[in-house]
Amino acid sequence: MKEDKLIIYAFGLSLAFLVISGLTAFLSLPTDAGDLILRFDNFQNEVVWSGGVGIFYGILGVVLVMAIINLMLANYIYDKEKFLSYVFAIGTTIITFLFLVATGSIAFIN
Repeated sequence: MKEDKLIIYAFGLSLAFLVISGLTAFLSLPTDAGDLILRFDNFQNEVVWSGGVGIFYGILGVVLVMAIINLMLANYIYDKEKFLSYVFAIGTTIITFLFLVATGSIAFIN
């Protein structure tokens, strides 16, 4: 797997998305303001779901652990089934990109 550039680039991009998400959260989310607005309903102009900064960093940790598990699984099954390794790599990249988008919108709302 170490010679396959697509998998290496996909997991590297996933790690970059997670680092950017963490930096965005660290630099732009308030730490002492109480609850964060995690979801805002524009039609009714009300907060639907709020939570602390710890919840957000917990979700970031879960996404990081998921990416590490997918990397280990892709490495384990690479010799047997290359296509499934590609699915793990691209799927992890998509999930971390969506988490980056969610981080940006939470930072924008707060």
